[in-house]
Amino acid sequence: MRVVRWSDNKVISLIYTYGSAYPMKTCQRWDRSSTPAKKVTVDCPGIVQVYNTNMGGVDKMDSCLGLYRMFFRGKKWYLRIFFHIIDMAVINAWLLYRRDFAACANPNKVKCLSLYEFKSSVANSLRIQTNPLVRPPGRPATSLSTAEARRLHNMNRIDTRNTVLPQPEVVTDMVGHFPDVRKTRGICALKGCKGAVVFYCIKCKVHLCISNKRKLLCYISWGRFTFR
Repeated sequence: MRVVRWSDNKVISLIYTYGSAYPMKTCQRWDRSSTPAKKVTVDCPGIVQVYNTNMGGVDKMDSCLGLYRMFFRGKKWYLRIFFHIIDMAVINAWLLYRRDFAACANPNKVKCLSLYEFKSSVANSLRIQTNPLVRPPGRPATSLSTAEARRLHNMNRIDTRNTVLPQPEVVTDMVGHFPDVRKTRGICALKGCKGAVVFYCIKCKVHLCISNKRKLLCYISWGRFTFR
C-alpha cells in the first residue's frame, strides 16, 4: 500500500495498491494568476492519471444497479449483501458480453441484448436448466386414442404465433424434454424444417417433428440447438 499527495487546486491525498506515482505524467490546468487566464502544463503523479481514466466505472455500476435491482423482503443484512454481489456479477457479465459482441463479426445482424433481456435470459436459464418438470396437481390426463391422435394430426389448423425460443443452456441440458400432443399444429422449430406437427416439447415449449415415416427426427436433433 502506498500514499501520495499532489497539490492541484487543492491538496489531494491518494492511498493505492495498484500502480505508482512514477513515471510522472503531465496534464493541463488553468493558470488564473496570469492575465488573461490560460492553460499551462503541469506535472502530476502517474496514479492520478490512472484514477481519472477509470473513475467512471463506479458511477456506471451504480447506474446499472439502479435500473433492475433484485428486490426482496427480509431483515437479514447478509442477504442484501449476497443479492447485491449477484447483481454486480450479472452486470459485469453483461458489460463483457457487450464488449465481445461489438468485437465479433455479426453477419446475421443479431441484435445485442439489453440489460433487461440479459438478466431475464440468465434467470430463465438458471430456473429451467437441469430441472425436471414437476407434474401439475390434479388427475392426470388420459392418453389419446389412435383415432383421436389421427384426427389431431390431420387438422388443417396451424398455430403460427411467434414462439419465444429457450436459451441454449436449457435446450442442451437433456433433462425433462418430454413430448406432448397439442390440439393445434405448429411449425417445427428446428432449422431447415417446415413441418407442421402437433408434437410439442413441454419444457422448451416449441413444436418438433417426431415422424419416422417422413424421416424427420427433429426431436433428437433438437439438442444441437439449431433454430430456424
